[in-house]
Amino acid sequence: MEIISTNRCAINCGSHQGEEVAFCNMVMKKLLCRKCLIKQDIYSGQSPFPIQTSQLLETKELILKALFDKLFHIQQVIEQFQHLQSDGNHFMDVVYSQGYTLVQEDLSRLQIRTIFDNEPIYQLAQLPQQFPSQIQQVLIESQPVQPIIQASQEIERSSLEDPSDEDTDMRYFPNATPGQSFTIEIPQGPIKKLIYRGLEERGYQMERLYQGSRDGFNGMDYYSRMIGIQNYLVVAQSATGEIFGGFNSYRLIPYEAKERFLFSLTKQTIHRQYDPKKRLDNEGYFIINFNDDLIIYGDCDRNAFSSSNLGNGYEASECSGNPKAWLAGSETFQLRELEGFNLTFTL
Repeated sequence: MEIISTNRCAINCGSHQGEEVAFCNMVMKKLLCRKCLIKQDIYSGQSPFPIQTSQLLETKELILKALFDKLFHIQQVIEQFQHLQSDGNHFMDVVYSQGYTLVQEDLSRLQIRTIFDNEPIYQLAQLPQQFPSQIQQVLIESQPVQPIIQASQEIERSSLEDPSDEDTDMRYFPNATPGQSFTIEIPQGPIKKLIYRGLEERGYQMERLYQGSRDGFNGMDYYSRMIGIQNYLVVAQSATGEIFGGFNSYRLIPYEAKERFLFSLTKQTIHRQYDPKKRLDNEGYFIINFNDDLIIYGDCDRNAFSSSNLGNGYEASECSGNPKAWLAGSETFQLRELEGFNLTFTL
């Protein structure tokens, strides 16, 4: 059992609500769901192949190919900027340069929103081999031109609003201005949004290192996986189903409390440390101790010795009920699951 799903993402078709993309047609640059395949007359001779979109790693190559398609898509703005065409070669250089900038922007958005592996996606963004060497150099060195951004967005808007385009076009990605033709769902969205708020909207990636039901529920099991982690998140699920936890960063100076907080995922509340002189402790016979506001003891899956006491060193102002029972549903509790994550900041 997992508290937080580790599925990387699911890509949903923009034409058929609730249908997950399952096929790709690279010739037509389309991501397709099963209902899209009903239109056999359109795709005759264009053999779609199945893809597993539940893992983003398996679709990275497709995504990168689609992003680089913007380099050619941008050429449609040339006629709108005749005044720049005094030097035709220079103008094409600018167009390609702006296309590359848009690609990099999409890669950054994609990395922040949907990537949960350790390899930054921008490191995979190699320039297409078919580009002449002089164009590749331009892509690296040229500066962006704002009018081309605006024109490109207008072209995308027109395409996206075209009612005749019933299918999902894989050129348009989540968060792309001005719209998108399909969406990416992140199963752990609620926890990610809550932690994002707790971190004051800093982008991050999370990697699970410890899982109690897999690794064991005693302190040594936990420390063997989490030792040396500077930014870590602990997520627990009580026997009654409440999901809660805490975040700590050892990168902070010893008594700065800005990024230490407890949270309740069930109740969607953040509780920041208000007494910077009180610090969490990871020594002794417990697994984790957020200065007595949250203590999780060893063998917490078999006993109810663990306890919560919000207000001791962490804010309890968001609690509408008993602060001691706010996190786990009761002052003392038994756990069903406990997970530890390493957080890597992306911004």
